[in-house]
Amino acid sequence: GLFKVPKTYKAWIRFSDSASTPSPDYEKGLRGMAIKVLDIQSEQFVDEDTEGKTQDIILISAHNFVPGTGAFSFDGVKVILGKLWERAASFLHVITVSPVGVIPFLKSVGVSPNILEEVYYSATPYAWENRAIKWRARPLKTVTSIMPTDPADDFLRQKLIEDLSENAKEEIAFELGIQFQENPETEPIRSE
Repeated sequence: GLFKVPKTYKAWIRFSDSASTPSPDYEKGLRGMAIKVLDIQSEQFVDEDTEGKTQDIILISAHNFVPGTGAFSFDGVKVILGKLWERAASFLHVITVSPVGVIPFLKSVGVSPNILEEVYYSATPYAWENRAIKWRARPLKTVTSIMPTDPADDFLRQKLIEDLSENAKEEIAFELGIQFQENPETEPIRSE
């Protein structure tokens, strides 16, 4: 797997926005980071991959898991990004089922001045042998960005282009870490 032997891997990284339709970067939302690590040697792969063995790591800018199951988590996303009637219906469902879990998640939704200065976390647990883990990608870039006074609709895209250009002030790197589930009883993962 990925950590079987010390090695540097090539990877594709894609940044995204949580909006289901294009929206200005200055609107509140979650930001996403998808990492496709290339050329991993593992016996865990079931499907034959003609491009080489890969591992996908999907992360969002919310530091806590969206509460509940996949279907319930989707309701949490609709509270933030849905149409007005979807927001209302989903909010009622989420707040009645998991009022404690949803509040920290909703607090993590915001506007970022630079997606390369955000910390990203997995929104679902991943398997590590017989344990559950959560991924974290922490930027090593110095946090210097401030929100523009009058941001353009695509100011995050423009900042990304500037920071990744050959004339950038510093190299962009992220530290990829994991957090183990310590106690399945106090940190349950529901699958229903």
